[in-house]
Amino acid sequence: MWRFKIAIFLILLIFVFGQVKDHILFQHSLHVDDMDLTCEECHTGIKNADGPSWDIFPEMDLCLQCHDGDTADDACEYCHSNPDDPLPFSVSWKVSGLGFSHKVHLTESDDCSKCHSYIDDDDEIGFPNVWNESDCQACHK
Repeated sequence: MWRFKIAIFLILLIFVFGQVKDHILFQHSLHVDDMDLTCEECHTGIKNADGPSWDIFPEMDLCLQCHDGDTADDACEYCHSNPDDPLPFSVSWKVSGLGFSHKVHLTESDDCSKCHSYIDDDDEIGFPNVWNESDCQACHK
């Protein structure tokens, strides 16, 4: 009987946690360095984002303005780990809960790389790094 209960429990775990979720795959250097895009071109409204917010990430419609099949490739697997069920940023990324305000920080400097220094070295296609604690510690000692 206990083996049956363990088997049911394992099957439930696999069902709940074994689902393939989509993660955004992104290469900042290609967009920032090679394409000369500014941060605000993709992260519209970032200068007014006050508090934890999903609306700083681009909607798929914005990405599809360039990734239309002519200007840039429109194959889903270039940007999504699960191209059969792609999720937009707002669903695939979770809010940090830190109560972070871009608006407050961007009054000090409009140089995004001061806090997001990894962008200069982000030439890998993969799950993008959002921020490093050491970037915060440069000002918040």
